[in-house]
Amino acid sequence: MPSIRKRVVSFIRQLSHPHSSTPKPLPPPPDCFIQRYLYGDEHRREQPTIEHSCGSACQELPVRHLGHLSPVVFAACTGPDGGLTTVNCAAAQKHVSTSDPDVEFIDDSRRSSSSSLRTNQLSSLSRSVDNSMMNIRAMGMTYCINEADQGKKSVHTSISDLNEYIHDMENSYPIIPPPEEYVDTPEEAPPYLRYTCSAPASPFHQSPEPMSFQTMALRSVDVAGVKDWFRPHPRAYGAATSLYERHPVTRQHAGDPIADSFGVVARENSAILVLADGVNWGEKAKLASRSAVHGCIEYLNKVLYIDSFRSPARARPKNTSDVFLALLRSFHMAHSMILQEGGMLTTLTAAVVLPLQEDDQYVVCVCNVGDSLAYVYSPRHGVREITQGSHDINSMRDMRDALGALGPVDGLNPELSNLTCSMTEVQSGDIVFITSDGVSDNFDPVVGKFAIPKRTSMSSPPLSRRNPKEHPGLPGSASAGNILDGIRRPPPFVEAHQRHELTLMRMEDLLIHGLTGDEPPCRNAQQLCVQLIDFASKLTVAKRRILEDPDLYVNESSEHDKLELKRNEQRCRRRKVFERLAMVPGKLDHASVVAYTVGDYQLC
Repeated sequence: MPSIRKRVVSFIRQLSHPHSSTPKPLPPPPDCFIQRYLYGDEHRREQPTIEHSCGSACQELPVRHLGHLSPVVFAACTGPDGGLTTVNCAAAQKHVSTSDPDVEFIDDSRRSSSSSLRTNQLSSLSRSVDNSMMNIRAMGMTYCINEADQGKKSVHTSISDLNEYIHDMENSYPIIPPPEEYVDTPEEAPPYLRYTCSAPASPFHQSPEPMSFQTMALRSVDVAGVKDWFRPHPRAYGAATSLYERHPVTRQHAGDPIADSFGVVARENSAILVLADGVNWGEKAKLASRSAVHGCIEYLNKVLYIDSFRSPARARPKNTSDVFLALLRSFHMAHSMILQEGGMLTTLTAAVVLPLQEDDQYVVCVCNVGDSLAYVYSPRHGVREITQGSHDINSMRDMRDALGALGPVDGLNPELSNLTCSMTEVQSGDIVFITSDGVSDNFDPVVGKFAIPKRTSMSSPPLSRRNPKEHPGLPGSASAGNILDGIRRPPPFVEAHQRHELTLMRMEDLLIHGLTGDEPPCRNAQQLCVQLIDFASKLTVAKRRILEDPDLYVNESSEHDKLELKRNEQRCRRRKVFERLAMVPGKLDHASVVAYTVGDYQLC
């Protein structure tokens, strides 16, 4: 009979040479859509066609004729903290008048950018300046933004490029002139009031205080073409929050104020959705996003819903080509207002949902610049991205690259390299929504830490074409051998297109099954906004907990004596936790989403 020593040695030898013993079969992959997709056992549902074009090729998009647009507004919502209602005071509203020669560039592409932006060069520099020096990455290039250089002109990515886009479209389709309502003088126009507290735009924010006199007054004032912006509705909703950590001593969020802004105006059978994501942090980034949303929505409201009785000579848009022309001009207005208000840089995405001549058929027209993306959730087809033409889904994207931005990127000029127009058809019950990258990036499988981006230099075949036995282990599927060895297999490699597909599949799974997996499907815009923000917030909890460790900010010399560290010392301690941060999922950012449920409000 072998001694205990021999049996121990034999057991250790078996562990050191597992091939000498009979290998145990690997357990089947868990019943998860992610693993089934990576194994090649599941494919996405067939999606409706998404048409897109870049820049001046908008006239190449299919032309669809529109049905009757009801002018009755049943919901309007903006945020966070007042959103677009906090910019464009009465003194600044003159820039949207057609009698003002400084904005005639909207309809006259022959004017140079210097004449069209004269008033913007007079932006007040007496205000407190933050973000006076910043860097922005766009289309693989890094721009250094300095307010001292904003008066300089550049021939690169000029605002005149957008003039050329509009000029090309004007040669093919009739012009939609701005409505005569813009010619109102400041004396005739209602006074603008600044307001810094909105209706609750996020479930993570505390309930607002009782309605103040300013709020009551603001409800009766026409702001960006709409009266009363504090009317959220389950069919038209928006939410925003900060995913950044809270300082354990001052109790303030890093990155405050929230630089994202959104606005949605829902009418009986149509809607306008706009979202902007200010680049970097600070008041200037917040001001840029709010100015962009304000200028864009104001122009679209006035042009798409012209009162034919008050303005018989001006016709409403008749087809999608007219709508895209209006969208491009609204981006002019957005950029102009950013310069007027003294903001810095922001992305901008605008979506217009309109009825077609066919019964119960709708179309979504989208224009975007930057990395704020637009989607459609359909109970029948799942989630699809409308703006996928604005970025290459077949190459790995650098999430630090904003791709494009409005505002003074290069002198007074924006970065329009990824300016894209897109359209797709939708049906009643579908939900159209726009997210900032703080939401969309947190659905990325690489950010979620259950996949690794496959480098182009690697020669291994795609994961879906390999033998399942050759697959590296997936999270949550460690075999008995893995546990015995104390080693967890690494996450699988994914290619760029798989990464994009999995992002959409994760969104779809959340909206169908909920966060716990056994919840009812999402049915309206409000539920969608709450679920997306809740997912991003919970995914990033671990990162916030690491950064909210009091030891990173205070020095405990005794039990009753705590001294706050200096900024340099805090930075040194925070650098030591970078490795821990890289191991946990999620991306800290400002997160916002705005959504609208498609359909006729009177029939719902």
